[in-house]
Amino acid sequence: MTEAQAREEICRVGRSLFERGYAHATAGNISVRLDDGGFLITPTDACLGFLDPARLARLDAQGRQVSGDRASKTIALHTRIYAAARAFDAQTACVIHTHGELNHPYLFSVIDEVAAQCGWQGWVGCEYLPARGAVPGGTTAGLGWARGLL
Repeated sequence: MTEAQAREEICRVGRSLFERGYAHATAGNISVRLDDGGFLITPTDACLGFLDPARLARLDAQGRQVSGDRASKTIALHTRIYAAARAFDAQTACVIHTHGELNHPYLFSVIDEVAAQCGWQGWVGCEYLPARGAVPGGTTAGLGWARGLL
């Protein structure tokens, strides 16, 4: 996938999540790890429903911004997730980070669709791990599961 294609895909997925009510206001971010080791990420305070491919933040392999609007501060979390995930699957190249209660089966189906279109073999799930026995989409476990990644 080219950088231009990745930019378009980030915007398409963001718009899809927003239109279905799975992302609201400026909550959430999407990033893609590029073939050169750099990253694209949604800008800070950007609404996923109204992204502009040309304004996505471009960072180099060391996480330094090289172009676009100011990168989301969650890039630090995203890069750590990539590092941890790549220990299990070197093809991991996308993080979709949303807030609020989600329809997890739908979100996973979107990620599977994007992964198939991009030729990616693996991906990392959502920020919140639902608690066992909780209502579907519940987030009572919070971010405790991620502490080992940081």
